[in-house]
Amino acid sequence: MATMIDELCERITARSPKNGEFLMVAVDGRGGSGKSTLTDELARHLPGFTIMHGDDYWEPSQDSEFGWFNEDRFHHDVVEPLSKGQRRLAYRPYIWESEPHLRSQELVVDAGIAIERCYSIGLPLDWDYTIWVDATPELALERGIARDPHQAEVWANLWLPREDAYIEREQPKTRADTVIDATLPFTQTSPRPEHHI
Repeated sequence: MATMIDELCERITARSPKNGEFLMVAVDGRGGSGKSTLTDELARHLPGFTIMHGDDYWEPSQDSEFGWFNEDRFHHDVVEPLSKGQRRLAYRPYIWESEPHLRSQELVVDAGIAIERCYSIGLPLDWDYTIWVDATPELALERGIARDPHQAEVWANLWLPREDAYIEREQPKTRADTVIDATLPFTQTSPRPEHHI
């Protein structure tokens, strides 16, 4: 029997690339919703797909001890070339554990690319398929604090309000091709992924 992941991958690969070259998939959701876990599962079932995690553009900041997401660098390295249908990206993830922290490497897109990060559905890219991993604020906060206990105040007072504002402004759940219930295991056989296909 097909799993939720199997069915989701069938839906994705049934699409024709809007850029005529490769598929672009957005995996969006609140922090702690399970985007990374879902994307890692997709990677195992989508041959020829490149996976990019938004956390690769999270880096230190003079204004916050917890760092910040470098939108300028992400747009330059990722959004701009993808919007032009370019397969080769000068990818510069931030490596926290070793120096030099920024190491340029070539990222080559073959069959497609899946980008996992908060706010991805709202990016100025003509996505072929969009996924919203649906978690309540309470669940996202619980998971976020479990993952980063020393950042509990930041999760509650910074990330959640920013996500609330984004959800209100962009309506990503309504716009998504598929909505995934964050409380369910992604490898189960039922129920199927929700919504607008």
